[in-house]
Amino acid sequence: MRIYISVVLFFVTFLTFAQDGRWRDHFSYFHILDIVETETQLICATENGLFTYDKSTHNIQKFSKTNGLNALKISAIAYNADYKYLIVAYTSGALNVIKEDGIEYFVDIPIDDNYQGNKAVKHISTNGDKASFSMDFGVVTFDLPQLEFDETCYFTSGSTYIAVKQTAIYNNKVYAATANGLYSHAIDDFFPNFAGWNVQFSGTAFQELDVFQNKLFSANNGLVRNSTDGSTWTFFHNFSGLVDINAGLQAISFTTNNNAVTSYNTSLSALGSQNFTQALETGLYTSSVVYGGSYEFGLVTQTQDNICPDGPHSNNSESVNLLDNKIYVAPGGRDFEYIHPISTSTDGYYYFDGTVWNHITYEENNNMCCIMDVVPNPFIPEECYVVSYSKGINKMVNHVFSNLYNYTTPGIARSVLGHEEQFVGGLFDTEGNFVATQTFLQNNNYNAFLLKTPDNQFITKELSNENLSSAAAVGKPALSKNNWVWTCGQRGDGLVAYNYNNTPTNVSDDETYVIKDAEGQGNLPSNNVLTVAADKNNAIWIGTESGLRVLYNPETALESDNYNADRVVITQNGIPEEFLKDIPVTAIAVDEANRKWIGTKNLGIFYVSPNGQTTYAKFTAQNSPLPSNHIKDIDIDSQTGWVYISTDEGLVSYKSDVTKADDSFGNVLPYPNPVRPGYDGNVVIKGLANNADVKIVDTAGNLVSKGRAIGGIYEWNQRNLQGNKVASGVYIVLMINSDKTETQTTKIAIVR
Repeated sequence: MRIYISVVLFFVTFLTFAQDGRWRDHFSYFHILDIVETETQLICATENGLFTYDKSTHNIQKFSKTNGLNALKISAIAYNADYKYLIVAYTSGALNVIKEDGIEYFVDIPIDDNYQGNKAVKHISTNGDKASFSMDFGVVTFDLPQLEFDETCYFTSGSTYIAVKQTAIYNNKVYAATANGLYSHAIDDFFPNFAGWNVQFSGTAFQELDVFQNKLFSANNGLVRNSTDGSTWTFFHNFSGLVDINAGLQAISFTTNNNAVTSYNTSLSALGSQNFTQALETGLYTSSVVYGGSYEFGLVTQTQDNICPDGPHSNNSESVNLLDNKIYVAPGGRDFEYIHPISTSTDGYYYFDGTVWNHITYEENNNMCCIMDVVPNPFIPEECYVVSYSKGINKMVNHVFSNLYNYTTPGIARSVLGHEEQFVGGLFDTEGNFVATQTFLQNNNYNAFLLKTPDNQFITKELSNENLSSAAAVGKPALSKNNWVWTCGQRGDGLVAYNYNNTPTNVSDDETYVIKDAEGQGNLPSNNVLTVAADKNNAIWIGTESGLRVLYNPETALESDNYNADRVVITQNGIPEEFLKDIPVTAIAVDEANRKWIGTKNLGIFYVSPNGQTTYAKFTAQNSPLPSNHIKDIDIDSQTGWVYISTDEGLVSYKSDVTKADDSFGNVLPYPNPVRPGYDGNVVIKGLANNADVKIVDTAGNLVSKGRAIGGIYEWNQRNLQGNKVASGVYIVLMINSDKTETQTTKIAIVR
């Protein structure tokens, strides 16, 4: 039975959304999974997207969810020269077919409901008008002229599925490489009957199949054979440590685990072997150049050129910080329980210098692993502080190692488990003091804030007597008014507020508070606090494992010793309910208009009004180019409006309309304008002076709406002062800046 599930309308909508310029990816394209060749290009598949390399012009173009693809985690690609189709498959089982006139999106490969195993496409083979997909349960064929799934054969032995490593379409048959031998069957109506498949070399494990110059090549444990009829096989070569076979237009190439690519021309005469210094996943020979698909250096050549779109070294992204159009990304180094360092986390860190991405390697970073945060110094921009969950803190000057601060530094305490330090994050206060959070000190007895003054004095503020259990694990700190520092007790110890009264070297006047779930002590929904942020009004927004809370007037509330944080209540269909109830809130950022960007563990991002009661947008991996619904960190460039979103699948950015406004008007623009029938949302006017006075009147001069432009924007709900929706017509917006030196006007047309 053929099942056609191409959602063309969905793709058109998605592509329009993705290409409106609001989304950018900051993915790593260094890990090459596969290379396919067309007449003019090499197409390279990577984890989060693919890129093309023009063999003549050497131009590079990248493709991801931000400009047309529909998923992440590419698992296989193939190119059909007859139809000029590129087929892209994902670990989820989803599929893109990229044609010259657009992209088709197939929601999922049809799979029997009884199969509950891995749905990832392991390999794609295409020839003529067919494509075949290698799956852990068998083989699926695809009809290219009709763009529909054709037949499925489940490879079963009793109740066990036989995984297919690779397939090849040859002489109107599908050949399947498995651990049990080499299977084949004609592409006909009996294809789904596994009992009718022929098996060769029964009991022999095959890994690779490919077709080149009308010969079928197979490989088991490096032993490569070829055949002209699919049944009689001739020994070709024994490649010890064979990793991949890749048939291009001019040669067939064999990649081995000693990082060598050996190629043969169309006459199967040897073209030689090229050794690389980089670990390879695949290789290809074309136009007298040997290309290696490397694991972490992109597409490489025998001259050691690195061919790859600009981007971070890795998609690991624990935290992101911004300063002066520069981006600092920490890859992370702590397990999901917020306890143990990941000792294999040796990615160094990455930063964007305003022009290109740069990678500071593990060695350049003083052999420091487990990087949790990279914090630029706003007072000395050439400095940044690299915070490790295992080795202390590195001071870098122009990204060159300068100083290591650890337990040997006077004033810094030592952590446990044989690790010198377990720091989690850092920030600079308004006086230039660097404040870091530290956990699991001295046999798990306490956590701490570390303060480093501009003149290099170090003060450790122990939190052993602040009702924090020995099992506590603190998070990245946040700063509020008067240099209060906040951090999260991520394993059941609430929220910690630290006021050092702007005297960091005098601990006698320090005050520390712990906000928890008890009535009168915060009334949080959970003591597992995951994130915290202070807004423009100094309200403290608290993200917990079980929802969101806001602590208003925090200094007064905490000093009263009897306080509760507030729920955010929204109205749905006339019924009030708690916003984000029982949802893990993992990241919160505040823009210049005091709006909130709230990241969650499994629901993506909510962009909400200053009080949280109105949701302007919800971005998920399903409705946007967001790579994952698990948000790790968010930071906002207030000058440009770009919102940088760190996820467990990589980093992206979104262009918001809110930027840092001054006392003058910019390019004043209302949108949508005109307002067409059926639109019930707000009309947003951007480009205003900060705190400008705004009045909206009808053509008769009657006042319809008034207010102030916070952060340079003003929103009108299309209602008059009595709360009634206005009628069709033209409405005039009158604006004057806060010192009454500039005025502006614009018009909004409403059609009911």
